Amino acid sequence: MAREIQLLQESNDQQSSQLREFREQISRCIQERDQFRNDTQELHKNKKTIEKQYAFDKISNKEREVKLQKQAQQLIKEQNELKDEILNLRMTCKQLNADKEKSKARIQKLLQKKGKFDSGFKQCKNCNKEYNEKENFNWSCRTH
Repeated sequence: MAREIQLLQESNDQQSSQLREFREQISRCIQERDQFRNDTQELHKNKKTIEKQYAFDKISNKEREVKLQKQAQQLIKEQNELKDEILNLRMTCKQLNADKEKSKARIQKLLQKKGKFDSGFKQCKNCNKEYNEKENFNWSCRTH
């Protein structure tokens, strides 16, 4: 009987040590579970925060895109207006240069005519040719 008690006591000690090990394992599993839950909750919070930030960034980027497109359209419009203005200025410049050349030619004619003015030479209103009033009395050159 002492032997049985001793065997029972050893068996009880083994079961007690196994029970302690199981309790420690359960305690570690519970701690791990709790840590996983906390990590999961934190990840879920981070996910929501990131999703909100993503939505906000998406909206702000869309607004920025629309604003930049409007600016681009306006710049294109201004560019086209400036091109038209440059063309008009070039045409005006060409016309002014032509007028300048005509004026130079006219000044040259007037300078050459300076001595002839008193002698009865006049200029035809139609073709700007000089004619002598003594030879032609029609207030124009012989052709007109």
